[in-house]
Amino acid sequence: MIVNTNQLIANIKENEKQKRDLEIRALQAQINPHFFANALNMVSYVASLKKEENIVQMIKSILALLNGCMKNDNSLITVKEEIVFLENYFSLQKARLLGSFSVQYDVDPEIMNYLIPRFLLQPVVENALIHGIEPSGKAGIIVIKGTCSAGKLHFSVTDNGVGMDQDQINGLLSKNNTNEKGRLSGIGIANVSQRINLLYGPEYGLRINSVKGVFTTVDIYLPLTPNDGIAD
Repeated sequence: MIVNTNQLIANIKENEKQKRDLEIRALQAQINPHFFANALNMVSYVASLKKEENIVQMIKSILALLNGCMKNDNSLITVKEEIVFLENYFSLQKARLLGSFSVQYDVDPEIMNYLIPRFLLQPVVENALIHGIEPSGKAGIIVIKGTCSAGKLHFSVTDNGVGMDQDQINGLLSKNNTNEKGRLSGIGIANVSQRINLLYGPEYGLRINSVKGVFTTVDIYLPLTPNDGIAD
């Protein structure tokens, strides 16, 4: 009994130590991004003094993206917030790629206040840009549409990049491909598809249609989730 009691005490102490370590790591994880944000704000201030407006705009976009990344990926945000997030993402990518692509938005204003999972569209447009348009070597176009149809939210992301065959599509959506990650959010397309299925059921999710060398369209189907004060 004494041995068991001593072992129990030792286990409790070890659990408490692990808990403290996790709490410290969690606090550190909060400090590092905020330190980075503060540093960027200082660079932005110096750039504004030197009238480097293009640098100021890039830093503003980075800060907006960083703010989104610091939040809980599983939280719900409005469609409007996700579109703003995409605009900041594209702003940085256009600077990197010297404006070699354009983006067209066709999102119904009526759906802007509905709620969707955070980082829903960003991994899809990132895939369109990085794996579709960039390898094509031609002027790229990404078209983002959003509407309400048959009681569901329907988004589509279309690019005129290199396209995919059916085997590539199957691989992209495979459950075995969950380690594939986006560069910004750390969430890949397979993760997005499975997250939607887990949150809302198999009747929702992603559908990919593509013609090799011509285009790729990713359709996303979600339930209508009204904003009841969860997000602004």
